[in-house]
Amino acid sequence: MGKPYLEGTRDFMFKNAFTDLEYFCKVMYGNGIKSELECYNVSHLYNAYCLLNNGVLNLYYIYSLLWVFLMELT
Repeated sequence: MGKPYLEGTRDFMFKNAFTDLEYFCKVMYGNGIKSELECYNVSHLYNAYCLLNNGVLNLYYIYSLLWVFLMELT
């Protein structure tokens, strides 16, 4: 990764809409892949809850709860 790559990503926003999440779930489950959810904050848990209630997310899932405390110290 060099400077040209980093400069090209300065105004890039990763889209992560519910329609994308629903599509990812359908493709994963269609190929026998079990989901893993990395939750960085409470909003991710709420999103998972909505997907589960809408029948998009299967009951089998793994949560990786990542709490970053060191960022507050820097």
